[in-house]
Amino acid sequence: MTKYQISLEALLPFCEEGLAIAHPVRLTVHEEPEEGWIHSVPRLLILLEGEGHYQIQKDGKPQELQINAPAILYSAKYGKLFQLYRSQPVRTLSFSFYPNYIRAMHIDSDGIHRPPTKRDIFCHTEQPLSDAGVALLKAIDCLLEAGREPLTEELLFPLFQITVEDLKASNAPPSERYLRPQKLWGQISTFLREHREESITRSQVARLFRISPGYVSELCRQGTGESFSQVKLHYQLERAENLLIHSGMNINEIAVQCGFSSANYFIRRFRKAYRVTPHVYRNQQTKQRQ
Repeated sequence: MTKYQISLEALLPFCEEGLAIAHPVRLTVHEEPEEGWIHSVPRLLILLEGEGHYQIQKDGKPQELQINAPAILYSAKYGKLFQLYRSQPVRTLSFSFYPNYIRAMHIDSDGIHRPPTKRDIFCHTEQPLSDAGVALLKAIDCLLEAGREPLTEELLFPLFQITVEDLKASNAPPSERYLRPQKLWGQISTFLREHREESITRSQVARLFRISPGYVSELCRQGTGESFSQVKLHYQLERAENLLIHSGMNINEIAVQCGFSSANYFIRRFRKAYRVTPHVYRNQQTKQRQ
């Protein structure tokens, strides 16, 4: 079972390490791939150590980007910025700006084991990004739309500074006592969608959000009328359907991308949900678009 730390206190020293960076490389990503991207929120990445490899969208095509630390990377709401983990150590801070909270992570990849591992740190604030930070996000996006990337890049470090200030001023992570069920379910649902390619368990979700496993199941039932495992499967199949329509991946590759243990298991679950095999479904959708 995947284990990782959940601690704002443990995360903050790495934020201070990032703030001490003198002259980082700066990069913005804002092009949307044809099939969309699952994050749908602005993200800020700080490459602290190592050689970062990322998949991005540029000039209408997917590209792989290689950058050496230190670096600051910003992905607009619909931009594609996906970190690829190679066989060398790399350390990264990641901040995702959701409407109701900030998700902050320190990912410490040893180049052998795929994150998340027990070296990694996650935390969610109870409040969203402050007004000053939101204003910066709007300014960054406006400048990107106007094609002013060099000026935009100058705002990335101030955004990082404000984000760290907001983290320091934040309260404890979300809990059953302080969050309304609807808000908490929204955060859990988003987390499951983002990690649908991983073997995330109900107990891990409970630990991350500081609630009981039973309450995770109750929120799933309240939010969707389905069990935790059914919700996970729904998000996996949703991603698989998207890849079948918009990518050239084969069935084995799609099964791996969507977190299924094998292609045969993926085919069985897909056929049960859609009444046809993934191959037939792809052919049907292709004919409809012609």
